[in-house]
Amino acid sequence: IGRSVTLSTTPSAIIRDTISASQVLPDFGPTDIWICGYPKSGNTWLSEIVSLIMADGVVDRVRDRPISERVPNIFNTLTHNPNYGWFEGLTDPRITDNHLELKYLPRFEGKEGKMIYIMRNPKDVCVSYYHFHDMMGIPAIDWDDFCQLFLDGHLINGDWLSHVTDFWLAYGTGNHPNVLFIAYE
Repeated sequence: IGRSVTLSTTPSAIIRDTISASQVLPDFGPTDIWICGYPKSGNTWLSEIVSLIMADGVVDRVRDRPISERVPNIFNTLTHNPNYGWFEGLTDPRITDNHLELKYLPRFEGKEGKMIYIMRNPKDVCVSYYHFHDMMGIPAIDWDDFCQLFLDGHLINGDWLSHVTDFWLAYGTGNHPNVLFIAYE
């Protein structure tokens, strides 16, 4: 990029503490459901759907609890409470959401619970991410520069293609019956 950009684009600058904390992430439990995906891929929508399915479709069971309580985001929760008491305190089945790269998650053999990985067209991810940054009041950056940062993998969660490919190569072969890949548009 030909001009100075104040947007932090070094993943380790923001998630360093989360990454070190994730090295001690609890193992997958037999009833756990881990929702994974690159940011702005639909994790929150999918979390709502899974939460409602686990409530047998009874909206009254979930209506009064925010999604952040029903399906805590590992990254956000670790930032505020890195000791995992929050995780151990969840009732079964424990449903969590995260955007972490595969290398930062505990090893998943496919027998210890379920994993759902959500993928979205990278063009739509980039546009949504751009508007999210603007909405959050993150320093302004023009579309062309933001798009280039996204394409180069210099946003907080790294490279979209690597994120998706790593999960796909590890679990997308069909040998993991407890892993579901979802792509939508």
